[in-house]
Amino acid sequence: MGNNNLNKAASHFEKTITYSPDYNNAYFNLGLYIYQKEDYAQSESLFLEYHRKVPNDPDGLQNLGETSIKLGKFAESENYFLKALDLDQNYAQAYLGMGGLFIEKNDQTKAISWINQFIGLKPKDPEGYLKLAMAYSNQPDKALSHLETALKLGLKNTERISRIAQLKALSATKEFKNLMEKYNPGRP
Repeated sequence: MGNNNLNKAASHFEKTITYSPDYNNAYFNLGLYIYQKEDYAQSESLFLEYHRKVPNDPDGLQNLGETSIKLGKFAESENYFLKALDLDQNYAQAYLGMGGLFIEKNDQTKAISWINQFIGLKPKDPEGYLKLAMAYSNQPDKALSHLETALKLGLKNTERISRIAQLKALSATKEFKNLMEKYNPGRP
């Protein structure tokens, strides 16, 4: 969806909230849009309102967890992910979220454990292998191996890889550039 269409959708969600404040999905979807715009405080407020209205939705808790990571609220983030898992122990995204949380907290062992649980539930999801590459950033060979798996599985939005803090050093290597050229010729 183009940026113009996203802006129109956001405008519609805002109008929906004004005219029909009980339409819960408008808070959720507007929160997603605002999150993509990197306004994490506003997206948190929308996700909190959604959670207040729909407290037993793991997706809402997941988005609160991801937003809390961006805001540096690690304890809150962990609580949201764990609540999502209390609601559904097979909710894979919460395992991936916990992995991302522990990457941010520089706890490689816990990050890898959580990400591997996600991969156990979704072995063909490239995002799990991208997160493993991030978790193994201090071991370039393992990081490249996991990144290659993610690319083989069809990782989308590959231009973001070189902007990921944990992969910055790796993205400057010849091996990384060769890997990207192999799976994404002519693209970053």
